[in-house]
Amino acid sequence: MLTRDRITLANNALAEIPAGPIVDWDENSLEAREVRRAWGGVWADTLAHPWWFSGALASLAGVANDREQEWRFAYALPQNFAHMRAISSRGVIGRSRTGYRSIVGMWTSYEIVGRTLYANEPHIVIEYSRNDVTEAELPPLVARSFELLLAMRLCMPIAKSSSRRAELRQEYELERQRAMAWDMGQTGQLYMTGSPATDAAWNAGDFISYGYQPWIAYPAVTGL
Repeated sequence: MLTRDRITLANNALAEIPAGPIVDWDENSLEAREVRRAWGGVWADTLAHPWWFSGALASLAGVANDREQEWRFAYALPQNFAHMRAISSRGVIGRSRTGYRSIVGMWTSYEIVGRTLYANEPHIVIEYSRNDVTEAELPPLVARSFELLLAMRLCMPIAKSSSRRAELRQEYELERQRAMAWDMGQTGQLYMTGSPATDAAWNAGDFISYGYQPWIAYPAVTGL
């Protein structure tokens, strides 16, 4: 498998302009300076979408509640928490035939302040976007859309070509749609259980559906 790093992604983007490659991230060339300037915004815009690969599940641990007049419970958010995607008050777990898991429905009210989540339920499981995604984790289609978006942002400051920038925008929008279509296909079929205690039955191949709609699945679960 191709290993992706910043230099590889940056040079793939520069080649689309076209512009010369960079050798070192901190070099003082025009290309390197512009890549460093644009990188953070392009990375944030790419990961703003709830991609399958950039999500995680966690069963939250309780912490001291300093707002008892407003909320019954307080929980520590995971260290790599970036954005909330879903929250469950019942800890309902779904597992696919390949072993992936997810949570379903049963939303509850909550408030996030700093690294603490406040809620009125005694057990909270969340689906969230991670803030520790690395370049090497980008699937091929997502990496390609990232490169094209970066190329589009670099085109004017480096090549001063509005026509090439317009072409890159079209290519980016098409590639992003392809990436999103691929991402939707990664969810698979989920079979929902009533509680984590039914894992043994799942492992034995006793797949039971309680009528929930298939949702998204992740290859790793924290604290479950």
